Amino acid sequence: MKKEIKDYIECSCYSEGVFIQHDSEDKLTYISFYRLGANPVKLNWWNKIRYIWQVVSKGMPFHDQLVLKDSEIKKLQSVLEKIIKNS
Repeated sequence: MKKEIKDYIECSCYSEGVFIQHDSEDKLTYISFYRLGANPVKLNWWNKIRYIWQVVSKGMPFHDQLVLKDSEIKKLQSVLEKIIKNS
């Protein structure tokens, strides 16, 4: 049975966010980065079309994305645990 875990975390500055989605069937975790609100970066036509395509085809207007295997997620977890332990 396919189990999917999803969560969205907004940055403390309220200008970016991270969407995390884990697919247990393909054993991959997707981490997508979003920009919120007005964006000072001017997009050329190609990037505007690419952005629109992301929204239309996937419903996700993410800025960039990481795709991590389970072993890489464990490494990320280890780093985050070290940060929590030392804070």
